[in-house]
Amino acid sequence: MSALENIALPLLIDGESPEKAHQKAKQLMIRLGLEIHIHSKLDTLSGGQKQRIAMGRALIRAPRLILCDEPTSNLDRDSTDLVFSLIREYAQMYGCTFLISTHDYRIMSHADTILEFKGLNDYQVIYRKETV
Repeated sequence: MSALENIALPLLIDGESPEKAHQKAKQLMIRLGLEIHIHSKLDTLSGGQKQRIAMGRALIRAPRLILCDEPTSNLDRDSTDLVFSLIREYAQMYGCTFLISTHDYRIMSHADTILEFKGLNDYQVIYRKETV
């Protein structure tokens, strides 16, 4: 399976035409800085590239909730900026809510709410954006 096919898979499963699904996947790959890997097999990609492919696959259907476990942990600064730009765009344009676990303070600095967990049921609200 190519990187493009991997990202397009959720749309294909939903019955989207291959042409439309591949076009949407290609657009996401360009936004994620992966356009040169459209036909690459997944086993030839780096960990960071695979992580961006997974993010593209999660975003392609613009779901209402996306759970992200350290989405930028294997990424360089430029790739982190690309991924976070898409996260913000999807939150604003499509109303997607992102629940992100991260140690990346740059990601945290843009959050609406920050919770610090010390166990499964032990947490505190560190920051909550005021709403008008």
